[in-house]
Amino acid sequence: MEINNQEDFLQTVRKALGRGTKVEPLDEAAYRTLFPSHLNAASKPGEGKGNVASKPGEGKGDVASKPGEDKENNASKVVEEEGDGASKVVEEEGGGVSKVLKGEGACGPNGSEGQGSMSEKLELLEALKEKGAPINLYVSLVPDKAAAAWAIRELAAEKSTEWGGEKQVAVWDHPLVNSLGLEGELAKEKIPVAGTLIPDLVDAGTEDKKKVYNKVVDSFMGVTSADYLVAETGTLVNRTRPHQPRMVSLVPSIHVAVVEFSRVLTDFHDLYTHLEREQLEDPNALTRSLTFITGPSRTGDIELVMVNGAHGPREVHLYILTGEL
Repeated sequence: MEINNQEDFLQTVRKALGRGTKVEPLDEAAYRTLFPSHLNAASKPGEGKGNVASKPGEGKGDVASKPGEDKENNASKVVEEEGDGASKVVEEEGGGVSKVLKGEGACGPNGSEGQGSMSEKLELLEALKEKGAPINLYVSLVPDKAAAAWAIRELAAEKSTEWGGEKQVAVWDHPLVNSLGLEGELAKEKIPVAGTLIPDLVDAGTEDKKKVYNKVVDSFMGVTSADYLVAETGTLVNRTRPHQPRMVSLVPSIHVAVVEFSRVLTDFHDLYTHLEREQLEDPNALTRSLTFITGPSRTGDIELVMVNGAHGPREVHLYILTGEL
C-alpha cells in the first residue's frame, strides 16, 4: 500500500499488527521525519520544499534535536494493544529501519536487542532453560563462538552413535555455523564434518544432491542455527534455504542448534508479529518450509510408553551466544 498521508500510514500499521490494536497518530515531528515529502505544501516561504524548520546553524531538513543527540533518532511511537496490557513499540529510526518489540527483554530479528535491562535478559534465558528441561531440550549459555565450538566438540566426543559405526557430524552451510570452525575443532577428536554446500546448485544433478543426502544420513549429529527461538516454549524456528536442508535437524540422532541471543523472542505472538512484518517488507521472506522444533522427537504409540527419537532426533542441544550479557 502506498503511503501518501497520515491515514495511509495508520492503516498500514493496523494491518501489520492485526485487529484489536489501538494505533495513535504520529506527532508532527515524527511524521515530518518519516515522510518529509508529504509536507511540501506546508513549507514556509523561503524554505526548501519538505524541509522542517531548523534552528540557526542547523542544516535544512533536519529535525531539531537536543545537543549530543543524533538528529534522526527522534521519531518514535508506542502502540499499545488492548487486552492483557502487553505493549508493542514500533520505532522508526533515521534510515527507516524499524523494530517491533513485545514485552520486556524481547529482541529484534537483526541483532537489535530490546529495551530490557541485563537482569531482565538473564531472566528470559533462565526461563528458557526451565521450559526446556521437561522436554529434554538441553539449553546452555555460552559467551562466544569459541566456547560454542568447544562445547560441541565435547558433546560429540562424549556421545556414542545410536546404531554403531563411525562418528560423523553434518553441518549447515550457514554464516554463523561456518564461523564456529567446527571442522578444525572436531578434527581434534578425529570426527569428520559433512557439509551441505552443493556447488552450482542450480545446475546440480541428482547425484550431487544424493551425495549430500547420504552424508547427512550417515551422521549421528546435525548442527544448525535458527531464524528465531521462542523462549516461552523453547521452540526453534527454521526456514528452509539452499544448503540449509531440514534433514540436518531431523535425520541425525542428536540435533545441535547455535543461536545468537538477538534471535530470542518472548512468545509466539512476538514471533508472528516479526514474520508478518517481514512478509510485508519482502514477499519472498517466507520460504517453502518453516519448521518449528520443540525438543526431541517423542512418541507414546506403543503401550503408551514414551520414547524419544522414534521419528526424529532423540536429543536437542541448544547453545545460546550471550555475548557480553
